[in-house]
Amino acid sequence: MISNHFNVRTVRVAAFLAFRYIMRMSKWQTILVTFVMTLTFLNLVAINGVLLGLMDGALLSYNRNYSGDVLISKFPEKEVIERSASVRSVLERVDGVAFFSPRVVESATLEANFQRSIAQPNLVPDRIGISVAGIEVADELAVTDLQSYMVEGSFLTERDTNGVVLGANMIDRYFPAEIGLQTVADVYPGDKVRLTVGESTREFTVRGIVKTKADATDMRVFMLANELKNMLGTHDASIDEFAVRVAEDADTLRVQSDILAYGVGAQALVRTTQEAIGEFLDEIRDTFKVIGNIIGSISVIVASITIFIIIFITAITKRKYIGILKAIGVSGTTIELSYVMLSIFYSLIGVSMGIAILYGFLLPYFNANPIDFPFSDGILSVTPADTITRSAALIVTTIVAGYIPARLIVGRNTLDAILGR
Repeated sequence: MISNHFNVRTVRVAAFLAFRYIMRMSKWQTILVTFVMTLTFLNLVAINGVLLGLMDGALLSYNRNYSGDVLISKFPEKEVIERSASVRSVLERVDGVAFFSPRVVESATLEANFQRSIAQPNLVPDRIGISVAGIEVADELAVTDLQSYMVEGSFLTERDTNGVVLGANMIDRYFPAEIGLQTVADVYPGDKVRLTVGESTREFTVRGIVKTKADATDMRVFMLANELKNMLGTHDASIDEFAVRVAEDADTLRVQSDILAYGVGAQALVRTTQEAIGEFLDEIRDTFKVIGNIIGSISVIVASITIFIIIFITAITKRKYIGILKAIGVSGTTIELSYVMLSIFYSLIGVSMGIAILYGFLLPYFNANPIDFPFSDGILSVTPADTITRSAALIVTTIVAGYIPARLIVGRNTLDAILGR
C-alpha cells in the first residue's frame, strides 16, 4: 500500500506529475483507454439492466394489462368474493383509488370452426378449455386500457351482448401449438365461436383479438359481465376479482393498507402486483442478476488488465525519469500516487461518458422502444443507486490496477532506474 508520508504537498506534486503524463501521452492512447472504460461501464450497467428489464417488463405488463396496482381476488377455496357489494363500496370510499374493474371469472370451453364439425362429424372438434371474464367495459378500460393492445378487430362496447374478445395466446397463429398449450385455428374477427359455461352454450361473434404479453389476460375470453351471468343463471352482485388502479400521487402500499383496514382481507386476497404475480418472477430476476454480475465482472477484469498494461508500459518507459525524480527527493509515494491519479482520470472520464450515454440516450430510447420479447416488452432497468455502486466498483478496481504496476516500477533501486538496468 501507499506509505504514510501522505500530505497536501504529496498530493499536489502527484497531481502535477499526473497532468504531465496526460499532456505528453498520445491522444490515440487516451481515446482508446477512455473508450475501453466507457464500454466497460456500459457493459457493467446496461447488460445487467437489460436482463433485469426483461422481468421488470413482464411485471409492468402484468400490472398494466391485468392486475392493476392492487388485485383483490377470491380465496382459492371459495367460489366468489364473499360480500362483493361491500368490497365495491369500500373501493368507492378509499382515498387514492382512481379506478377499479370488477370481473366475473369462470372456467369455460371455447369451440371454433364448429360449422365444420357439423358438416363433417368425424373431424375432431377445434375445442379448448379457457377462462372467461365478464367485465364492465368502461371500468375495465379505465384500469387496463386493453383497447390499445388490440392486434385484430376492436374491443367490446357496453352494448355488445353477442360479442367476445379473445386473448392472443389461444390463437394458433400467435401462439403455435408446438409450444405446448392448446389453441384454436383459423379464428378471425367476425367469425362465430361457441362458449360453454357450465350447462349453458351460446354462439358469439369474435370482435377482436388482444395481445398484451400478460398471460393472465392473453389466455382469457372477454365478454360483458351481464351476459356471462345470464349464462350462469344468476343475477346477484357476486364478483371473482377486482383490479384496482391507484391515483398517480397515491402510494400503492398505503392504499392496500387502507383497503385491508376496512376488513376486506377477511373476504378476499388483497395483493399488490408484486405479491399477486408470485415468487417465480423474483427467482428468475435474481438468476438474471447473477448472470449480469458475472458478465459485468468479466468486463471489469478486462478493463483492469488494460489499465494495468497501460500504466506498466508508461512506468517502464519512464524508468530513468522515475529514478531522477527519486534522486532529487520526490518520494516513491508521490510517484505511485501520480499513476493512481492517472488511473482515476481514465476511469472517471470513462464512467462520465458512460453515464451520459446511459441516461442521455439508452434509457430514453429503451423507454420509447422496448425490446420485443415473446413474454414481455423489455426495458432498461437501471436505478441511480445501482449506477453509483457499479461506478464506484469500477473506479476502485481501476485504482488497484493502476497502483500495482506503479508500485512494482517505483520500488526498484534508484540507481538501476537511472541507468536503465
